[in-house]
Order: sequence, then structure tokens, then C-alpha cells
Amino acid sequence: MGHSAKVGIVFLALCVVTAGFGVGFAHWLQSLYIDATPNPDEASAVFAAAICIEDPEVEGKDAAICSVAGDETEQLTITLTNTYPGYECDLHYTIVNTGIMPVHIDDILVNNPNPEVAVELSGIAQCDEVNPISWLGVVPTPVDLHVRVLQDAVEGSTYTLTVTIEADLNSLPNQTP
Repeated sequence: MGHSAKVGIVFLALCVVTAGFGVGFAHWLQSLYIDATPNPDEASAVFAAAICIEDPEVEGKDAAICSVAGDETEQLTITLTNTYPGYECDLHYTIVNTGIMPVHIDDILVNNPNPEVAVELSGIAQCDEVNPISWLGVVPTPVDLHVRVLQDAVEGSTYTLTVTIEADLNSLPNQTP
């Protein structure tokens, strides 16, 4: 028996083995039934990795401080301490879906009771989708919040504002209200 005949026999044997695996897999798939009902209580999007990035100190002004609390929750509290007119800081954070189903952002509410502080949100919009944690790891959605103390603010003031995320399951097919 020549070399090419041996290679041909090995090739034919591999084809038969591969076909056998294919037939076995097809039979296995026919008997595999998955029935799952999504639980809306498992839909959750939280803020993560929130940090304040401050502009360099303005000469002649005391150092203002931007701090953030509420990491891994649905609400962040931002506190600006010892501020002055013209003070600015950026808040960088991500939104992480901790549930098992994709969620969409119903709203991101910025509660700013301070007319002396301007706030600008970017990076996410209402109805944007946030996917759950996958086998590849966390799939974060980056978001930025720019905070600026306006000129009519009193130097040395402290301001507090909150950012709250509202998320819900995406619409499911054949779902009735």
C-alpha cells in the first residue's frame, strides 16, 4: 500500500468521524428545549467607576473639590465644595447592566436645585440599550457629565446634585401590557 493510499484512508476515516459527530449533534439539538421567562426584577443598570476630573486650580483661588458617591448604585451624588465662579469639573462614569437581559435607558435624571451650577450630560440618550455582563466580561456604557459654576455664584459655596438612572427591560415580542 502506497503513501497516497494511507493518506486517503486517514482522510476517509476523518470524514466518517466528523459526519458521526454531526449526526450526534443534530440528534442532541432535537431534544434540547429551552423555556425561559424574563423576570423584570432582574433588569438593573447601575453607575460604576465614577470619578471627578477637575480643571487645574485657578491662581489666587482656594482649591475647590469635586467628590462623587454612589458607585454601583442607581444614583450618584455629586458634591462641589469650596467652589468659586468659573470652577469646572467633569464626571466620568459608566453604566453597567447587572441583570441578565438587555435594558434600555428610560431616563437619566439630573436633579440640580442650584441655579448657580450648569450641568451638561453627554454619551448616552434616552432609549439607548445597555447589554448585560457577558462571558467576555462587563460591557460598560461610558457617560460624561460636565459641571460648571456660573459667574453669579458665591465664592466658597458648596453645591450638591444627584444623577439617577431609570432603566427597564427592552420590549419583548408578543408581550401585552
